[in-house]
Amino acid sequence: MNNPRTITVLLALSLLSTNLIASELPYLPKDLDPRKQSYGEQSKLPDLTEAYVSTSPKDLEDGLQVGRINLPGTEEAVNALLADDKAGKYGD
Repeated sequence: MNNPRTITVLLALSLLSTNLIASELPYLPKDLDPRKQSYGEQSKLPDLTEAYVSTSPKDLEDGLQVGRINLPGTEEAVNALLADDKAGKYGD
């Protein structure tokens, strides 16, 4: 979990200030059981139409723990991360 790439990916997937609202929640297709998702099965999931980023994501009851990040500088850090990603700094 201390891998910088893992932390960056998790940050990108889970952070967003209250001023930045994700337009689409990342629900699994109805025919997939979230409890049966392995690493190999996850590679078969469809891509999201746009990145889902939130500092307080909704609990989708899919087995992933959620919480809220409400620290000073969070909004600026998320905006910088999203801008760098949009500029292609992190590749695919």
